[in-house]
Amino acid sequence: MKNWMDGWAEDARRRGLSDRYIEQQRSRLAHLTGYIGGEPVCPDLIRAWLRELASRGMVRPSGASRPCNPKTLNNHLSAVRKFFSWCRENGYIDTDPTAGIEWAKVRRRKGRSLSAQQVWRIFEAAQQDEASTRPRCKDRHGLPVMRSSFYRVIMATGMRAGAAQSLLVRHFRMDDDIPHIVIPAEADKSGEERAIPINNADRLYFAGLLSGRPPGEKAVRRPTAQVLRSDAGAAGGADLGPHEPGRGVPLLPSVARATVAACGG
Repeated sequence: MKNWMDGWAEDARRRGLSDRYIEQQRSRLAHLTGYIGGEPVCPDLIRAWLRELASRGMVRPSGASRPCNPKTLNNHLSAVRKFFSWCRENGYIDTDPTAGIEWAKVRRRKGRSLSAQQVWRIFEAAQQDEASTRPRCKDRHGLPVMRSSFYRVIMATGMRAGAAQSLLVRHFRMDDDIPHIVIPAEADKSGEERAIPINNADRLYFAGLLSGRPPGEKAVRRPTAQVLRSDAGAAGGADLGPHEPGRGVPLLPSVARATVAACGG
């Protein structure tokens, strides 16, 4: 199966997937092959492997391990499922051994979502603080923490906070015929690169923000939870409740991870 994995990795690089993503997937596949040994891969062995991950997890270089939660189990199953789908498409196998294996049940918490208007108020509060001579949020040098651009990326794209902080200057294509922000494969749940078009107001904002900066530099920086709480409070945290669907602007559920906690939710 190692030759198949090498072939999959080579094809993944041709498709533009990042080395980090490929190595992560290979690590999961290698753990499966180590578990099954020389036995033919079958659904029962994959289920047993998943049960092993659920009870013991993967042993890390330090020797420590901990049980995998349902979300992590699904990430492992997804890696294996994509690999065997590729093997089937390329004629290495006739049937997919992951067929019929169910995803682990993930408990989803009902979170509050903020509307675009609500996040805009947080963005404005951060901008005002950055321009203040006596900022609320200061770094260790006593200078204002620059974070409004992070909120602007969230508003422009609807990205998750973790994905937004991975963006580099080169991912902002403001001079193309259709201005857009490139979401790198390693930052997207699909594992594939995609582009999000932006409007002209955002184009002008980001063009000014990033002008003259090195392509490989981080475009925006994620604020700490403490800074988020401060900005939400300055924006009127008590008023930042759930936004009802169908009432004005659309919901941005992904914003909740970045800002709802800041409102005490």
